[in-house]
Amino acid sequence: MKKQSILKRFAAVALSALILLCSFSSCRGGSSGENIYWLLDSSPKNLDPQTASQESELLIIKNCFAPLFEKDQNGEMFSSFVESYGVSPDGKRYVFNLYKDKVWSIYQSRKIETYAPLTAQDFKFAIERLFTDNKTADVMNILKNIKNADKVLSGEAEISKLGVSCPDDYTLEINLSQPTSSLLEAFTSHELFPCNEEFFRSTSGRYGLSDDLIIFNGSFCLGAWGESSVKLIKNPNSPEKVSAAGVTLFLPKDTREAVKLLTSGDIDAAELSSQKMDTLDTSAFNVTERTSVVWTLVLNESDELWQNQNLRSALLSCTDRSIFKGGDSSHLTPANRIVSDSAVLGGEKYESLTKGISAPAFNAEAAKASYSLALTELEKTKIYNTLVLIVDSPLYKESFSALNQIYQRELSLYFSAEYLSEAALLSRVKSGNFSAALVPLYVTADTPSVSLEYFLSGSQSCIMPIANEEFVMSFTSVEALSLSKESAESYGRAEKALYDSSLVNPLFYESSYFVTSKSVSGFMQDSYGTVLFKNVVKK
Repeated sequence: MKKQSILKRFAAVALSALILLCSFSSCRGGSSGENIYWLLDSSPKNLDPQTASQESELLIIKNCFAPLFEKDQNGEMFSSFVESYGVSPDGKRYVFNLYKDKVWSIYQSRKIETYAPLTAQDFKFAIERLFTDNKTADVMNILKNIKNADKVLSGEAEISKLGVSCPDDYTLEINLSQPTSSLLEAFTSHELFPCNEEFFRSTSGRYGLSDDLIIFNGSFCLGAWGESSVKLIKNPNSPEKVSAAGVTLFLPKDTREAVKLLTSGDIDAAELSSQKMDTLDTSAFNVTERTSVVWTLVLNESDELWQNQNLRSALLSCTDRSIFKGGDSSHLTPANRIVSDSAVLGGEKYESLTKGISAPAFNAEAAKASYSLALTELEKTKIYNTLVLIVDSPLYKESFSALNQIYQRELSLYFSAEYLSEAALLSRVKSGNFSAALVPLYVTADTPSVSLEYFLSGSQSCIMPIANEEFVMSFTSVEALSLSKESAESYGRAEKALYDSSLVNPLFYESSYFVTSKSVSGFMQDSYGTVLFKNVVKK
């Protein structure tokens, strides 16, 4: 199906961002030919798209599988499998007509062979598996809108009653209990990548656990899964053109560290955090810096203290972000907005399209006035030892400690910190079991929706839903997939509503770095930030 025909048919809320295209080059020795070399951050154990969760596993999966829908470099939806589709007038019925020439590939006897045709049944089975094998998947927030989903999840109805059917091998029909504008968006998730039921059953519960227990429909096939590396081989049956001949993914060991491997020329590229970047001599590499995280202080409105609007307003007005200039890390810069400073709409900077919108600037007098009102309303003389969750890292500990001193000096308000791993912190925030937390908002692509959807109920990346009517209405009024500058007004209203709620307080941006050799170009990232190798070439 041509991209243009899909866009004309699709009307939904934009809940994700552009694919970020990265083209880089630099000089290195080491590997030769067209094979690409990369270091995984952990050893993969499970390559089943429906249940995998580690970053290393998802990197392999997304390079070896292809979804029903994905996004191009302009952030527009397209499909390599859907020839056409239609939506009923009430938005509750989707019918997808698939191409009939797509296939599954299998690697055996040191060669890639066709295993079976890829059909609508493979996408249907993937949906059904989530209702039985992974009910807590993020994408379930959207799939719960499928007809009879609630009954299937509760055990009241069999999976056969779910509103997903295949009138024939190349037609997929989905019936919803209510209009769900983000349905196509859901299919970009790895959890909905297709799954061939016949092959899945043949593995006797071991699907994706070794290189002979998996088949592929994407750019590469898994050629070998050994103790020291994973090898990806170009799939001749790929639904899209693949430039790279293959990829070698080194498994982590004590002697394998990204900076050392880059320096020695044993890998072609790496994503480095700000801390690791400080250990690299960049003179021999091309380096692209980008804002990767917006660290944001969020307040739980369910907490008795933070239900008070004046107290929340006092905290925002007392936030002096200038303390994040320079300091212990040159990788941190003040952030007065939760949207990345690199976000664009219609080729223009979002920041310039929405001038005047930001979190309140530091104003000690205004903060003291609001704080005084809050104390009166709360019938307190002071507030201290309010718990805040912080990621257990010296950089973030020291950064918040400096801010905490300002709150104590100006307001006599003092936070006590609980230090957690990032995963544990985010789990606490998502569960609502917290008072305040310094959370990372990852910038997986340069559009405003990436940061805003962290607070939108029902979005796959939501960590703390905010039921502010202006925020919800403004965000959902953005026309589906509209990345034009005309959508800036709606995005801007949604962003402003977050600051007006005083529940979201951006503090600082953190940079990350993509480092490559001069001989390599064509790296891409999908809308979730996962590196894709299909267009990588060497000089």
